[in-house]
Amino acid sequence: MVARRSDAAPARGSFASRPAVAAAVALLAAAAAPAAPVLYRQPAYQSPVRAEPDELLLLAGAGLVPGSRVVYATASRGAVPPELWPAAPEPRADSGEAEVVASVPAPWALVVHLPPAMRSRQTYALWVRTPDGATSDAVLINDARPLWVSPAYQYASAARPGLTRRLKVVGRNLDPAPGGRTELELSGPVRVRLRALAARERGVGEFVAEFALPKRLPAGEYSASLSRDGRSWVAVPDRPLVVLDDPPIERRFAVDAGGRAACRPDAGGDATDCLEQAIDAAVGAGGGAVVLGAGRWTLAATHAARRGDGIRLPRGVSLVGAGPRATIVQVAGAADADGPEPVFTLLGRNRVEGIRFVDRRVHRPNAYSSVLRLGEPWQRAERGAGERPSVEGVTVTGNIFDDPYSAIDSAGVPIADLVVTRNEFRAFFSALELGGDRFNVATPFKIADAIVSGNEFRPGRLFDPASGLGPLASELGAGLRVDFSDNRADGTAPDNSGSSSEPSGWRAGFFWHLNGNQEQVLVASNAILCPGDRAGDGEAIAYDNNANTFAFARAARVLAADAQSVTVDEQIRDHQHGREVPASTYYVGHWLFVVEGPGLGQARRIAGYAADAAIGTRFRVEPAWDVAPLAGSSRVTVGRNFWQVYTVGNTIDQRRPQCRKANASGPHGGGVSLWAQMTDSIVVANRQYDTSGIVRPHSYSAEDVLCPKCESWTMAAYFVDISRNEINEAYDSSSSCGPAGIRLAFAASPTPASPPPVMGFGVSVASNTIRRHDAFDGGAISVTRNWYPGPRPYDRPLVSGLIVQHNQIEDLPAPGGTAACTRAGVRRIGIDIRDAALVSSSVLYANRCSGTAQALRDEGRGTLALCASPIVDRCECQAGR
Repeated sequence: MVARRSDAAPARGSFASRPAVAAAVALLAAAAAPAAPVLYRQPAYQSPVRAEPDELLLLAGAGLVPGSRVVYATASRGAVPPELWPAAPEPRADSGEAEVVASVPAPWALVVHLPPAMRSRQTYALWVRTPDGATSDAVLINDARPLWVSPAYQYASAARPGLTRRLKVVGRNLDPAPGGRTELELSGPVRVRLRALAARERGVGEFVAEFALPKRLPAGEYSASLSRDGRSWVAVPDRPLVVLDDPPIERRFAVDAGGRAACRPDAGGDATDCLEQAIDAAVGAGGGAVVLGAGRWTLAATHAARRGDGIRLPRGVSLVGAGPRATIVQVAGAADADGPEPVFTLLGRNRVEGIRFVDRRVHRPNAYSSVLRLGEPWQRAERGAGERPSVEGVTVTGNIFDDPYSAIDSAGVPIADLVVTRNEFRAFFSALELGGDRFNVATPFKIADAIVSGNEFRPGRLFDPASGLGPLASELGAGLRVDFSDNRADGTAPDNSGSSSEPSGWRAGFFWHLNGNQEQVLVASNAILCPGDRAGDGEAIAYDNNANTFAFARAARVLAADAQSVTVDEQIRDHQHGREVPASTYYVGHWLFVVEGPGLGQARRIAGYAADAAIGTRFRVEPAWDVAPLAGSSRVTVGRNFWQVYTVGNTIDQRRPQCRKANASGPHGGGVSLWAQMTDSIVVANRQYDTSGIVRPHSYSAEDVLCPKCESWTMAAYFVDISRNEINEAYDSSSSCGPAGIRLAFAASPTPASPPPVMGFGVSVASNTIRRHDAFDGGAISVTRNWYPGPRPYDRPLVSGLIVQHNQIEDLPAPGGTAACTRAGVRRIGIDIRDAALVSSSVLYANRCSGTAQALRDEGRGTLALCASPIVDRCECQAGR
């Protein structure tokens, strides 16, 4: 092999001996005193997760000085045999030495090449030994890492409404080991062992193991452990599975039980009073189901005046129809009667099932209304009207929502144990508008233990090209243990206006933002059709920094740190979104990110903190650091985070003729955008057709008197994996104005008082197939700037240690379209790395380019290209690159 490292121009050397790098290595070794190596090794926090033979792997930590060696052994063998250390043996399947190919940046990370002799999917332990003989603790790869179970509880023998008697375990490396099988053991009142069902979608089984529960399971709490080889078992760490006794037979209260003509379906009058009488009867009996029989029931808009809640469904009261084709609830009202009120307010432990809701009010942009609202408004508690509100235990299943502004929205209070399954939505604005309320600063917003599955989303009539507005399928502002799977957002379906001139398509498909943390979220096996056929960004799946709250005006310098704390020189903000926040508690649950110096790339939740007006702020974090930040060298930031978010096995299709490709806002649509702060997350095994590809920015902005318009925010990405995706054809391959391919953008504010820290570290782009796709500047895989380059002299890397390997790039489109959208330079580039000092220490290996005018444009600092023979089609190895 050959290693080529570039600053402005690449240098050559032997992969094995690396003489071209030897001088630099010697200088680094002499300048850095040897330190005992420490690796990031906590399974869910920035540690290495998975790697295959002949792949590169980044090991991050501290004391990883040049000249260090890395050995491996199958995990079943325990400690590394001493005989492996004196010399480098020939790599074998069960043990050997992995070659260190780069230090990025020394001494905080090593990149190693795993020998082809290793076994695929085998669990291995790896160790690092420095030149002075100090050895790290072992770190595992390819080991089972279950994180949570879904749903949160089950019944002893009955299926929960809207669900089947199946249990999902979600995490990493859940597929069977070589020769093994994935099993789950539940230990509680009884002990049972279950075998995983076959994965239904390509690539999903690595992250989701699904199990059929026994016909009966005694009530109680069960701990869960998972194995992928039948020998080693790993506890599911989040919390036990709760099994409840089967529910009693539900009492039923028919709306037309009284025999009054007004209380019968198809009577034509306002059935609101009749419905509320049945609800009162259910409340008096301790709960039950209010039943609407077959026929049409009309609810006049006058119900909205009732305390602003519409019709209230108290705890334990459900609303059930005879099926969505039989029972119709029509919301009537005068034109422009929309307001912020819902038709129904659900207060908890409610089920809404088997009804078609028809909203015939006239909707206007930004005149919010909904059919179902989850919870009471938080403002009442703020005014002293009651306890902090929340809502839990709501199930919405088997309904049709026909033309509401929103079908289901939130009162801005925390939501738990939500099930939304097998519904058909066609909403004017957004079917699921569960973004919370950013002005509720007293109660953190959260959507915990939610399942959104098997729903059909169809676009409504909102279309405002001048404002870039169109319908969304869903918007969720927080998440904790959320399963968002097997849904279909069908933009080919025309709206229900009856006019063939009305456009189909979406403004965006499934959208998440950071009104609260998004933690442990599965977005899998969804289908999104024609998201770029209306107006706006046209994103299919979007993770957005919107509503994020940052604690500091700039990255804070570390004054002191220990295993579970850090003290910084900045005071926390006491206002967010224009409102005063409870300063002593508001940032508990936010994440603290090490963005510079020792500990780089680590992210931890804030468990508590104390402000000191004379010094700054002392934070307590959990879990403990693997490498504590260092006073005088490290900087940190505080904000919300997408953590352990899995975007896997989704299909996004923007092809003609089913899609019009007529986005009024420009030639883009169908993209997957990671436009937010994110750690330990993946975008894997998704398929995109005629889309805007995948985009992942890495950005920093600080407040500075020399930049009056600059605000404080960060968009860091640490240990994010974009791999095994198929990206087929650009949204408009004739135009150079639309995003495409895989774009890793970067930027920083021009603020000399706060130069940018590293915003991208441990990011991997691997084994993707990209056909006829290139971005603004021409790269199928591009690492390019999209805003300011930071303050002069533009010498601070924003992206470091990027690994680009085993990607297949084919048949890039010919130059064309609008030349004004393209910088000077050659287009049709396989891999495009720009802005020398802002992208540092990238490593390229085994990427194949065919049908490209130029395989590689490399302006990065210290890019390392690893080449093997033959090298004819390797992007990083072709002559004239």
